[in-house]
Amino acid sequence: MIYGFKCEACGESQDIKIPTWDIHNKTKHSLGIDPIKLSKRLSEERECECGGKLKRQLTTLGDPMFVEVAKQRFL
Repeated sequence: MIYGFKCEACGESQDIKIPTWDIHNKTKHSLGIDPIKLSKRLSEERECECGGKLKRQLTTLGDPMFVEVAKQRFL
């Protein structure tokens, strides 16, 4: 997952990829990302190239996208 971070010193915005392949939790009906482990990864301190600290920017995801699917038959 890619999150936006902004440097507190120089104000430059950076997109940083946060790996999530090892923090999945599996339930009976779904496979999702563990929110506690993800929040720990996002709160880790990161430094900019100029030496300042990066702070996570708030982003909006926009409206959800719905796709209509034809009825499926399972044998």
